[in-house]
Amino acid sequence: MKISLFYAVNERTARHWFQKFKSGDLSLCDKDRTGLPQALDDEALKAVIEEDSSQMCGELVRQFNTSSETVRLHLHRLGKTYRLSKWVPYTLLEVHKQQRVAACLSLLSHHR
Repeated sequence: MKISLFYAVNERTARHWFQKFKSGDLSLCDKDRTGLPQALDDEALKAVIEEDSSQMCGELVRQFNTSSETVRLHLHRLGKTYRLSKWVPYTLLEVHKQQRVAACLSLLSHHR
């Protein structure tokens, strides 16, 4: 069984690319966009979070002069999530998993 994927663009996009190619610009790369820079140094962000994990996303946006979506994307890449007013690892460490198992076993033994 062969599956074919067909992609269609809307008329506006097709006209944009047609005009671009007609003018002689055969580059497939987009031009730089205006607005806040989307680049963010992961190491700098990680250092800031490790120094003070209670900073809110808005504070990080102002500090790095970028969008909140960019900050959230980079924090997600670093494996961080905002829980109980702190940036914490998204996945549990092995020690935390063991603590949860111990607590569950304790509750089960009390129940029985």
